[in-house]
Amino acid sequence: TNALYKQIRTYADAENYGVVEYGMKYNDNVLDMTANQVQNFGSKKNILITCGSGNTAKGIILGLSKYNIDYKKIYLFAVGPDRRDSINSFADKIGFELRYEYINLFSRSGFNYDKRMTVKYGGITLHPNYEAKAFQSFINEFSGLDNPLFYINGSEIIY
Repeated sequence: TNALYKQIRTYADAENYGVVEYGMKYNDNVLDMTANQVQNFGSKKNILITCGSGNTAKGIILGLSKYNIDYKKIYLFAVGPDRRDSINSFADKIGFELRYEYINLFSRSGFNYDKRMTVKYGGITLHPNYEAKAFQSFINEFSGLDNPLFYINGSEIIY
């Protein structure tokens, strides 16, 4: 993996591309790439985010701050260990007033991180280990939210 990423970084630098690291690795470029997408969110939304590493949440928080977007509330659907300390510290560091609800799917009885779930919505196949579980929880428990925006990282990479 290290050798492959070295080649990828060399290519990305030459072509002025960003590299999205796998898993918990990230850098400011990755946060900025996510933050730049936030300018299209619009205001007064309830923002629903699948939370594994917490890096997507940080990027969205950065974007909300950067583009001064007025949002109602963030709903973090945790499909991994608790990342609230890291997310709260990041929001404090950039001076962002964070309003959120933490939905701990990971610690719920019967939750299985490795179990895959198939969910398709609007022609999009959600990632079976992450977004699908968060979206199902949204449908089951939070479908009455006013003006929700469900952020999708992307579907499963198929080789």
